[in-house]
Parts: sequence; C-alpha cells; structure tokens
Amino acid sequence: MLAIYFPVDLQDRYLTGSLLLVAIPALAVLRRRDAFAGRAASALCVLLALLSLADAASDLGQRRRLLSVTGYSRGAYDPQVYQAARGLNDIGIAPGSIVACFGDSACYNNHYWARLAQTPIRAEIEVPGGGDPGRFWAAQTDQDQIVAALRTLDITAIVAGFAPSSRIPAGWQQLNNSNFYAFVIPQTSR
Repeated sequence: MLAIYFPVDLQDRYLTGSLLLVAIPALAVLRRRDAFAGRAASALCVLLALLSLADAASDLGQRRRLLSVTGYSRGAYDPQVYQAARGLNDIGIAPGSIVACFGDSACYNNHYWARLAQTPIRAEIEVPGGGDPGRFWAAQTDQDQIVAALRTLDITAIVAGFAPSSRIPAGWQQLNNSNFYAFVIPQTSR
C-alpha cells in the first residue's frame, strides 16, 4: 500500500487497511505458546504503539507551531477563510443567513469560511473553466436577473475569492484583509 500511494498522495487513511493487515496477525500471535513468536509479536505491538504515539505527538507539535504563527485554532486551514468568515459577520451577514458561493476558490477549494461564519451555502455559481470570477461577473449583462434569482432563494450575499491582482467588480466588498469578497443582496420587503 505504501508503494502504491506514496508517489500519488500519502495520507493516513490510505494506509489504515495495510496497517491492520500487520497489526491483527501480530496481536493473534501474542496468544501463541512459542516463546520466540510471542516475544516477536510483543515487540511488534510495542513498536506499533510507540509509532502511534510518536505520530500523535508530531501532529500536536505541528498544530502548536501553526497556532503560534497564524494565531488561529486550526492551522490546517488557509488563514484567509478566518478573515472571510469574520468579514461576513462584520458587514452584517449574521450566522444562519443563507449565502451563495461563486467560483472555485469560494465553492470548492476554501469553502470552510461558510462553516466558520455559520452561513449555509444554498447556491453555487460556477465559472466556466475555473476562470477568474471577477472577469466572469463583469462580463455578465444580466447581473440584475442573477441577483433577483438568488433573492428568491433568500440568499443574503454572494461570496467569491478573487486573485490579489484581479480587478474587483463594482458592488463587491472585501471581507477583512482576505482575498474573499461579498456581494450583499438587498432584500425586498414582502
């Protein structure tokens, strides 16, 4: 399993099955009366336990290092998403408000901002070919129709991730100091 996944993407979840194929027989051999096999199985079990503890300690150490650098409780995520989530709340999009995501960055790559802001995503706006959302939005001649359709779904804002060098279309507000921007959809009274 290591030879198969190492060149592609080595993750713990890919190695669990092969680890169990080693651990289960080692634990079964512990019950044998043969002295050598019992000692070898005991040594293998102790080695596996020590490797598990070392991996856990390494993971905790990495999280502490990332926390000291980023200042965020979960270093595994891009710091931009924390700024985006905080920015959504700062511009008045309250937790529980329904939003739409726009483009690959906001919808697929870094969509954790929605969970942090506690805003469920009800609609996704795709950009053909994974292109720049800013250019795509600016090229739309029917922006009012898009906004009206989203308003019927009770969506309060569209969130997109723009490249730092992108020209930001009119009406989009930067979410704190991140590369994420929101287009607030004004709600009409019913």
